[in-house]
Amino acid sequence: MRLFAVAAPGLESLVAGELGGTCVPGGAEWEADLAGLYRANLWSRFATRIVVRLAQFRARDFAGFAREVEALDWAPYAGGAVRLDVTASSRKSRLYHTGRWRSGSVPRWHGG
Repeated sequence: MRLFAVAAPGLESLVAGELGGTCVPGGAEWEADLAGLYRANLWSRFATRIVVRLAQFRARDFAGFAREVEALDWAPYAGGAVRLDVTASSRKSRLYHTGRWRSGSVPRWHGG
């Protein structure tokens, strides 16, 4: 799975070295399995947060964004009927209204 470790400004290279990742603005990126994710969360001394990057896609409107998010396989991350909070970032986006991303555009997901 693709992971991103958030780092305080100036500590990106320490986080990358600690986790065996690539230094990028704001932190470090690397690939790991579930055990590697757990290890990073338990033992990282420099990362402030570990994020799983589930997908990357283009969405031309909010409906397209919701369709892409709904199409993701959520079963490994959530079981049963749950409400998911989805965090998204964008670049050069026409979907500029940040509050809309968080306004429940993704319906309740029912996993198995």
